[in-house]
Amino acid sequence: MKLWLVAASVLCFSLPAALGLTCFDCYTTISWDGCRPASKTCHATFDRCAKIYTKVGEVETFTKNCIPNAACDKDANPTCQKAVGYSKCDINCCALDDCNAGSTFRISGILLLTCALASLMILVKA
Repeated sequence: MKLWLVAASVLCFSLPAALGLTCFDCYTTISWDGCRPASKTCHATFDRCAKIYTKVGEVETFTKNCIPNAACDKDANPTCQKAVGYSKCDINCCALDDCNAGSTFRISGILLLTCALASLMILVKA
C-alpha cells in the first residue's frame, strides 16, 4: 500500500514537468491590455515564460511567449538584439505555468484606505 502511495505521488509531481511549461502567447503593438493571450505548452528547451516590451523609435511592441532561460538576458535575447539605434527592451521572465499573464500588479488606493479605516475601527473598539 505504501509503495502504491509513493508511486502515485511521484507520478503526480513529475507529470507537470513531463507535460512542459505553459505560457501565455501573444504579440501586439497596441498595449499590454491589447494583448489577448492564449495559453500554450512550451517546447522542452523553452523553460521560461516571458513578457517582452520593446520600443524602437516610436514603435512599441508587447510580447508574451515561451523562451529559453538564456534569452532572459537582454544581451542574449534575439528580440532585444534586433532593436538597434534609439531603443528600449524590457524582459520579465518567470518559471511557473502561465506566470506571464497579467500586467503590473497595482494596489487600489480606495481598497487600501478602506482596509486602514477598518483596522483603525477594530483597534478603537478593542
